[in-house]
Amino acid sequence: MNDLLKKQIEQYFGSIEKIPDEILPFVSTINHTYNNFEAEKALLQLTLKQHSDKFDNVKHHYFSIGKTEKAIVSKLKSSLSTVLSITPDKYRKHLKGEEDILDIVTILEKQLRKIKEYEENLILIKHFIDKSTDAIEVVDMSGRLFFINQRGATLLEDTVDNLVGKYIFDIDSKVLNEDSWQRTVSLFEHNEQLTFTRLHKYKNDSSLLMEIVLNKIEVNSKSYVIAVSRSISERKKAEKEREVLVEKLREMNKELEDFAYIISHDLKAPLRGISTLASWLSEDHLDNLDKEGKELIQLLNRRVRRMYSLIDGVLMYSRVGRAQKRNKLLDINNIVSEIIDSLEVPTGFEMTIEGELPLITNDETQIRQVFQNFISNAIKYNDKGENGRIIVSSKDLWSHWQFCIADNGPGIPAKYHDKIFQIFQTLHRRDDFESTGIGLTIVSKIIKNNAGEIWIKSEEGQGTRFYFTIKK
Repeated sequence: MNDLLKKQIEQYFGSIEKIPDEILPFVSTINHTYNNFEAEKALLQLTLKQHSDKFDNVKHHYFSIGKTEKAIVSKLKSSLSTVLSITPDKYRKHLKGEEDILDIVTILEKQLRKIKEYEENLILIKHFIDKSTDAIEVVDMSGRLFFINQRGATLLEDTVDNLVGKYIFDIDSKVLNEDSWQRTVSLFEHNEQLTFTRLHKYKNDSSLLMEIVLNKIEVNSKSYVIAVSRSISERKKAEKEREVLVEKLREMNKELEDFAYIISHDLKAPLRGISTLASWLSEDHLDNLDKEGKELIQLLNRRVRRMYSLIDGVLMYSRVGRAQKRNKLLDINNIVSEIIDSLEVPTGFEMTIEGELPLITNDETQIRQVFQNFISNAIKYNDKGENGRIIVSSKDLWSHWQFCIADNGPGIPAKYHDKIFQIFQTLHRRDDFESTGIGLTIVSKIIKNNAGEIWIKSEEGQGTRFYFTIKK
């Protein structure tokens, strides 16, 4: 028995023989543990000693991994700072303290995706610039060519790769030397943009008239000049041709105006004679005329007046768009009220201005003519007598004013909606209603000359609504 266990048993039981039988197995187990403890301790110490070198190796391994990870994190942070430095402010996310490596990688991935998008956009812009018909050059302040598109290289009769990096005064004959370039640059001290024209000559002696626009820009605290050059030879040629055409048109308008006055004078002269003869017949030989003769003289006078009106209408139509407009502020409420007061309106005929009509800036004579024609026609052709009704209204269409003249007259069948705006066209016999068939044609021309439109909504027996717009 183990000496230590034996001593403890003797202290407690007096002697080994006095140990109760029921605890002998327990004592035997304890004795076995005591006897093997030293051997197990020695074995454990030996095992620990054998693995200590391995533990040291593992410790050094993970220490090395930690150092590598720190180096990776440091490089990732540096890369992220570089990426953020070229990223617009609104997309930046600054690092705060010691972010987890996964957070850094996530941020980098997001920013790199944006950079890829920028790269794609830059490629598209470059393709667009290369395909431009304008020559585009970017030059730094020293005169060194930083960028040139294909059109610019073609004008200089060289390649893009060969031109980029050279100085503008070495490749462009119009920029004589460095001093000449610096004088051009100095002009930006007092100008945001420079524009000038010059004759560009090719090596084969052909030439183009060019318009050149220079702008100064700042990029990353560096200054550059962007030059955009385009050929204006065709434009100048077209401008000259236009000037010739305008002059010819002016001459033709003058000839047309003179012709209209001459024709009106020559046509009115015989009309005045016919009118005078008819008056003499009525005054001197009235008693010798029967009823039919008197009616024929009255018909003759009406036809003469119609012919006068027709000639005046043609003259008025020829002047629309050619006579100088005298624009002023007009109150349409007053104009419509004055027109209504000047017309012979049947008793009981209802004339209504719906709402407040606008103030517009336009030629008063033309605007009066438009409303006068619509309102007088609505009265003349209304078949409801004293139950007739006309409503004048307006509507704001942002860039235009829309007006409407509505009546409860007989209406106009759809098949005549276009015909009524054609010259000399009427829907009634002229002996029933005196009309030249020019009024609505003149009105239509006035409205279209004011960048407006005119249209009609009507059905037979359902009244008529004339609409037209006038640009504000």
